[in-house]
Amino acid sequence: MKYLLDTNIASYSVDQQSPYHHAVIARLCQLADDDIAYLSVLTRYETEYGVLLAPHDKRDRVIAARDMLQSLFPTLPVTAPGSSIFARLKAGYRTRTGIGDKGLDRHNIDFLIASCALVENAILVSNDSIFTVIRDLESELRLENWAL
Repeated sequence: MKYLLDTNIASYSVDQQSPYHHAVIARLCQLADDDIAYLSVLTRYETEYGVLLAPHDKRDRVIAARDMLQSLFPTLPVTAPGSSIFARLKAGYRTRTGIGDKGLDRHNIDFLIASCALVENAILVSNDSIFTVIRDLESELRLENWAL
C-alpha cells in the first residue's frame, strides 16, 4: 500500500513537541513491510519555505526536521496525468463552497496533493479538513487521519 503524507502529518512525525507526534509514529510503526509512506514534492517545497521563515534561534531545529523527513520518506512528483484531476477538484470545490478566486487559490497545494494521491493510487494521510470536502467530490480519494 502507498501512503502519501500531507505536510502536517509529515511534520508531526519528526516534531516530538507536537501533540500528534506519538499517534503518527504509532501508525507508521503499524505499516506492513511492503507499505511505503511518501512525501509529495510539494511537501518538500513547503518545508524549504519553513526553513527560510524559521526564526534564527529555531532554524537548526527546523533544518534538522527537514533533513530527517527527506531521509525517511521517498518523494513522489507532481505529474502531468494529475492536471485534469487537479482542474476537476478545484472546479468542484469552487462550485460546492462558492469560494472566490483568492480563497480558492490558497488551496492549490491541497488540490495538487490530492491529485497526486489519486494518480499514484495512494492513501492520503492528513489532518486537514479540506480533504474531507475533496473526498466528497472525488469518491476514489482514500483518506486517513493519523493524528486522531
